[in-house]
Amino acid sequence: MTTLLEAIRTRPLLGDGAMGTQLMFAGLEQGNCGEAWNLTHAERVLAIQRRYADAGSDCILTNTFGGSRIMLNRHGHASDVAAVNRAGVEIARLYKEGRGGASAALLRYAAGATVPLHRHLGYEHILVLEGAQHDERGRYEAGMLAINPPGTSHRVWSPDGCTVLIIWQRPIVFLSDARLASRGKELGDYRTSHSGNTDETPIPR
Repeated sequence: MTTLLEAIRTRPLLGDGAMGTQLMFAGLEQGNCGEAWNLTHAERVLAIQRRYADAGSDCILTNTFGGSRIMLNRHGHASDVAAVNRAGVEIARLYKEGRGGASAALLRYAAGATVPLHRHLGYEHILVLEGAQHDERGRYEAGMLAINPPGTSHRVWSPDGCTVLIIWQRPIVFLSDARLASRGKELGDYRTSHSGNTDETPIPR
């Protein structure tokens, strides 16, 4: 494995971009605490980081820019400083196989966390390691494996919090409102008519 010091001796490294702007595209209301999403919307934070990696970023920063006690106190999260920053680090991508390829991640959801409606472009395997995760089909407790085939969609929530290992064959597409569903269809139609390829590109929420 190449170390950071070895890499910067051979070529420039590309960092990621703005996190706050992408969080607002993903549904964060202006003025709210984006770092708290490490606890409540870990999958959306990971999706942003994955898109930066897909775009060629070599260095991905954690979502902890405003993770100090002083900053979190402005949003009523001063007591969560350790949990917010720990979760920011624990949103860990374990591996990734190029743009649009397979990847795996370890995600920890806080109690009450939700993941909006999304569609699977490839197989999604979710192994619950701790706690319980829910979707429209039922409840998945520690040790249970959920397999979501390509073309299926679901919402996910965890009333009491959980830790899961997720393996994606291909990226997911968030479809949490009609506007994005329409954008997804338009993009798919465009790609089909202009390139003969029906593959869709994940759309920022």
